Amino acid sequence: DRSRWPADRPSFTITAVERLAVESLAVRYECPPYTGIEPRTIGDFDGRIEAPVGSTAHLTLTLNQPAPVVRLDVDGGAPTAMHRSDDGRTFTAALPVRSDGRYRLLVVDTAGRTLQRLPDGAPGEPGYDATDEWFPIVAVPDAPPKITFLSPGRDVSASLDSPLPTRVQASDDYGLSSAQLYAARQGEPFKAVHDYPVADKRGGRFSHELALAAVGTLQDGDVIEYYAEATDARLLPGAGPQISRTRQFRVKGEFRP
Repeated sequence: DRSRWPADRPSFTITAVERLAVESLAVRYECPPYTGIEPRTIGDFDGRIEAPVGSTAHLTLTLNQPAPVVRLDVDGGAPTAMHRSDDGRTFTAALPVRSDGRYRLLVVDTAGRTLQRLPDGAPGEPGYDATDEWFPIVAVPDAPPKITFLSPGRDVSASLDSPLPTRVQASDDYGLSSAQLYAARQGEPFKAVHDYPVADKRGGRFSHELALAAVGTLQDGDVIEYYAEATDARLLPGAGPQISRTRQFRVKGEFRP
């Protein structure tokens, strides 16, 4: 009751406000199309971003009350303001996953003062570690394809009149683009002599009977060299397909009666 307040004393107003708190943090991953991974959303998100290189992590932060600004702060870069919803409670941002790193979210007032940070680890708390002030970003690399000979897998002698049975195994974490067999007479340029039918993009085992005469005109005692090569479907800015090959093997050709 202001009527009882002494006229010669200044008065002040105290307004109680609800403490700012996070209602939810979610992420939607969009991976590079070549990986074949469908977009997925994690609603109960702990802040750790882990996705293939070239992905985009779409972050959505919802607060219990309106806030002026929320900034996305990626270590090594300048903080950027997240998109603010009309009611001022939901903030969104897209974070490209290019390499390992870390990030945090900063809720600030109109004067630029930090009201809250996520994660909210603070020095002096039991078990505090400097990494508690950041969420990790784990960029999962696209490994090169794998290919190996199952047979013969060694240097051999074979008849020039008969095909040489070969068998390879090829695989890739996201998908093969092609697999080929190369051969040549020793000392001459290699050329592709067979395209393996890669029906299952994740790979498999492939057989082929190598006609030694396919590499050219041969004479008794000629040595034919061969290897297999696999190419994946990686398609990223500045990073195209990766190629892996087996070691080279030799076949000593003989005309047998």
